Amino acid sequence: MQYSHTRLKTYEKCPKQFDFRYIQGLPVLTNTGMWFGERIHKAIADALAGQADYSLFDIEQQQEAKGLVQIALSYIGDRTLVASELPLGVDKQFKRKPFDKAYLRGIVDAIVYDPSEGIELIDFKTNYAPESKEQLLLYALLSAPKIGVLPEKLTFFSLRFNEATSFTLDIEELNNFKLFLKSRIARIEATKTFDPEPSENCDTCAFVSLCPAAKALQIPEITDADAALKAFKDAKAHSAAAKQLKKAAKEYVKETGEHLHDGGKVFAPVQTEAVSIIDRQGLEEALKDAGYEASEITNIDTKQLKEIPDYEERFSDWIKISTRTNYKWTKIQTETERSDEDESNSHLTKKAG
Repeated sequence: MQYSHTRLKTYEKCPKQFDFRYIQGLPVLTNTGMWFGERIHKAIADALAGQADYSLFDIEQQQEAKGLVQIALSYIGDRTLVASELPLGVDKQFKRKPFDKAYLRGIVDAIVYDPSEGIELIDFKTNYAPESKEQLLLYALLSAPKIGVLPEKLTFFSLRFNEATSFTLDIEELNNFKLFLKSRIARIEATKTFDPEPSENCDTCAFVSLCPAAKALQIPEITDADAALKAFKDAKAHSAAAKQLKKAAKEYVKETGEHLHDGGKVFAPVQTEAVSIIDRQGLEEALKDAGYEASEITNIDTKQLKEIPDYEERFSDWIKISTRTNYKWTKIQTETERSDEDESNSHLTKKAG
C-alpha cells in the first residue's frame, strides 16, 4: 500500500470511502472542480518552465485560468525556482524512493529559493477550503531527500484570494509529525473492518450508492419517472427527519451534559468569542498608533482582528466581546493539529521597531 496526504485524509474522513477507493480500487469520476484544479497546476508548472498551454481549458475558463497563473507567478517573483510539479517519494525510513514505488509520496507544486529568506515550499490552492498543516509537513519530509535540505518556510497559497498562509518549519514539530504519521498508518493497516462514517460529505461521495450506511436508508434504484418522483419526495422526508433527529440529539446533550464520542470526534458544547466593532474609526486610529500599516487595517474585519495578540485588552474601547455557545461535532485534536493553530501566521504585519 502506498500513502499520500489525500489517502490519509480520506481514511480520517471515512474508512469505508478509503476502502472503496484505495483497497478495492473502484474508479472515481473527476468533477469539474478537480478537473480545473489539475489543469491550473499544470499551467503554472508550464508557465514557470516557459509557456503555458491554455487550450487545455474550456473557452469560458481561459481568462480565469490566465489570471490565476499570473497570480502564482507574481507570488514567486524573481526568486530562484528549485522545482515545480515535483513528484516525490520516500520509503518507511524516509529515504528517497521513486514516486511509483514509494511508501509515502506526493507532488510538490513549487520550491523556491531566496538568499535572504532561504527555501520555501509552496502548495497552490484553487479552492477556498482551509487545509491542514500536515500536508506541508509531509511535503517537507518528502522534499528533503531530493533537494538535500529541509525548507525553512512552508506555504499554502490561495490563488483566488491571492493570499499566502505560511509557517516556519520547526524540527521538533516535524519529528513529532513523523511519529504521528507512523501511528496513523499503523492504525490503517491494523483495520480489518472499514466502517462507514456518515457525515454532511456523504452526498458528494462517489460510492454512496454502494455504502452500507446509505443502503440502510433503502435508497432505491431509479428506473422510471414515478420512481424518480417518489425518490424526490422521500428525500424531502428524510431531510426533515434528519433535522428532527439532530435536534433531539442536541437537546439530549444540552439537558444531560453528556458528551457523545464517536471515534476521533466528540459532540459537545463549544464556546467561542463573538466580536463586533462598535467604533471602526477609533479602532483604525488605535491600530495605526500600535504600528500597523494603513493598507492592512482599512476595512479590517473581526477575523483579522482576532489574529492580533491581546486584541481584547488592547482595543477594548472600540469593540464588544460576547461569549457564544454552540453544540457541534468537533475533531479531537492531535498534538500536531494543536500546533497548527498556535503557529498560524497573522495576515496583519506589524512594523519593525
